[in-house]
Amino acid sequence: MFVSKKRRSDWDLKNEINKTNVRWALLILITGYLFYILQNDLEVTSDVKGAFNAFFIYILAGSGILFNFIFTTYLWRARKSNGSVHLLLKYITMTFDCLLVTMLLLLTGGDKSMFFLLYIIVIISNGTRYGMRLAITGILIFNICYVAMLFYQYYPELAISDIRGESLKVIGVWIVGLYIGYLARRFEILHSDLEQYKAMVGEYLTEANASEKLNAK
Repeated sequence: MFVSKKRRSDWDLKNEINKTNVRWALLILITGYLFYILQNDLEVTSDVKGAFNAFFIYILAGSGILFNFIFTTYLWRARKSNGSVHLLLKYITMTFDCLLVTMLLLLTGGDKSMFFLLYIIVIISNGTRYGMRLAITGILIFNICYVAMLFYQYYPELAISDIRGESLKVIGVWIVGLYIGYLARRFEILHSDLEQYKAMVGEYLTEANASEKLNAK
C-alpha cells in the first residue's frame, strides 16, 4: 500500500514551507554575519578575486530574498487554496540552494570557505525528506556547482592548491548523501509495511464486526 497522491502532495507542501522558513532564517543570519565581518575588517581566508565587498553581499542577499519571496508566495497560495505543489519545485529549490551556497563560497574564500558545510546541510535536508532520488540529484548538482566554483577560483592556471583535500571533501559529500538517501529509503519501506499492516488489521476488524453482527441475528 503506497502513500496516496493527496498525502504525498500535502507532505511536499509542508516540506517546502519548512525549507522556505529555514532559508529566511539563514539569509538573515548569514547576511548579518557577512556585514559584521566587513564592518569590523575581519579577515576572510583566501578571498576570491576581491569578491568580498558590500556590493556582492547585496547581490547575494538580494538574490536569496527575491527567489525565496517567490517560493514563499507560491507556497502560500497553494496552501490557502488547498492545492498542490509542482513536483519539480523540490528540485528547483534544491538547485537554487546549491547555487546560493556556491555564490557564498565565492564571496568568502572559495575552497577555503567555512560555509562549505552548507552543501551537506542542503543534501541532508532534501535527502531525509524525499529519499534516495533527490539525495543523488543533490550530490550531482553539488558536484557541478563546486567544480564550476573551483574552475572560476583557479582560472586560468587551474592549479588547485590541495587537490587531495578537495577530492576528500567531494567523496565525503557523496558518502553522506548516499547514506542519507539509504536511510530515507529504508524509512519509506518501513512506513509502507506499517501502512499495509494497518490496512490488514482494519480489514480483519471489519470482517470480525460483520461476523459478530450475523451471529447476533
